[in-house]
Amino acid sequence: MDTAACASLLAALGDDDVAAIRGAFVAAGFDERCVAQCEAIAPRQLDAVRLPAVLYALHARDDAAARITAVLVYGAEVPYAALEAALGGHALGALERTGALVRVADRVRAAIRVMPYRGLWIASDDIHGADPVMGPGQTTDELAHCLAFDGIASLLDIGCGAGSLALLARAHGVEQVVGTDIDPRALDYARFNGRLNGLQCTWVQGDLGAPVAGRRFDAVVSQPAYVARPSDVGSVTFLHGGARGDELAKRLIGQLDGLLADDGRAWVLFDTPELRPSELAGMVGAALDSGRLDVCLIATPGHGAAEQSIGYASLHDRGLGAEYAARYAVYRRHLAAQQVLRVRHVLLFVRVATAPGVGFVVEPASLGGYTRAHLEHGVDAVRWSAATDAALLAAAVRPCAAARLVHDQSLSAAADSRVWVRFERGAGVDQELSDTAAVLVTCLRDHQPLAAAIDAWAEELELEPAAARAQVLDFVRGGLRSGLLVVG
Repeated sequence: MDTAACASLLAALGDDDVAAIRGAFVAAGFDERCVAQCEAIAPRQLDAVRLPAVLYALHARDDAAARITAVLVYGAEVPYAALEAALGGHALGALERTGALVRVADRVRAAIRVMPYRGLWIASDDIHGADPVMGPGQTTDELAHCLAFDGIASLLDIGCGAGSLALLARAHGVEQVVGTDIDPRALDYARFNGRLNGLQCTWVQGDLGAPVAGRRFDAVVSQPAYVARPSDVGSVTFLHGGARGDELAKRLIGQLDGLLADDGRAWVLFDTPELRPSELAGMVGAALDSGRLDVCLIATPGHGAAEQSIGYASLHDRGLGAEYAARYAVYRRHLAAQQVLRVRHVLLFVRVATAPGVGFVVEPASLGGYTRAHLEHGVDAVRWSAATDAALLAAAVRPCAAARLVHDQSLSAAADSRVWVRFERGAGVDQELSDTAAVLVTCLRDHQPLAAAIDAWAEELELEPAAARAQVLDFVRGGLRSGLLVVG
């Protein structure tokens, strides 16, 4: 059977077949726990290098969940009878009829992948195939971590692929969820995944937000393709974002204002050639071309040219042979021609503002600490940094909940001690404080409003409160912009 037709055949399965597949997964315990154990094996190695170790561990277990995981997640061949015992005859037969499972003599392998993901199952293509449909990956999970769906009634997932984020939103109670993708096979997978998980979304084919032009949503999410494409490499829809890699992301960003409702928010995760903060802000600002949006850019370190070339070349040749070596050279030469030495891995968070929008860039080590609440508080804090002195003095200014005051004492020089603010889970940029600033931060923690904290700080340092006020206000405005301080 032509496996290229597999997605449409999956989407057309009868309700009883889909129910049998879902029931088999539940009965076997095919969920994220089994995959997490596998992903903990040699986690920093390329998939091709670590795959034998993962399959060895699964074959050693040899229970139903392990067999299903080996076949549907990691592409192993197993005895047909063993997989039939794990899935049951009905589910196995349905997956065979669609071409999702392929029998060769007394063994069976998968032509697709099914990944347990945050309580869902997401079917997609083998990532090493020709122009595959992408399931959930590392960037999907980074973006999902930053989301929360409270107060969101409608959501648009642009470039939805197999539907991972759209279905996650629907599973968390968002009533109206729309996914768009330019690839019709992606939407077939999304339809099947919706049925497999018992979730109803709307799937529309087209380029970026064009299929829903004129509609507005409470939330927009997207992880557009952002890999730089050499001219002599065939385009891969989920991977390539233009010659530099960020052209598609910039085009998407330009559509956000027209897609967001009056209280809307958007999250976009992409890579761009390394830029200084002011250049990055200018690039995004030019793409948005809107004064009604608050803009937060979390710019983390991305991969260098060598790392990028290794990763992208390995997708073309899972065996890391001659084709891998040739593709590595192609990508490396192309990145050099584009003058891309390294990229920034960027989360863009925007929300519709009730006053002229504010914008800022933060450069933490990772996205690990940036939840929706943290992003919202960060935007609020930057807006407060422009408030009048009187408004700030009456406000409850506090250190960010993720900030910790750390005293650093040298063991070789007794007089060498420092005070730092460090952020849990990477939810900010660590910074050194003077002794007086450290006292001020503790006063801000213990006293509200700000005027009371200034009085407490002045008393601690034996200063006149009026003389301390201007100094503290400058510190507070800077702390609000850097993420150290929040209001409320």
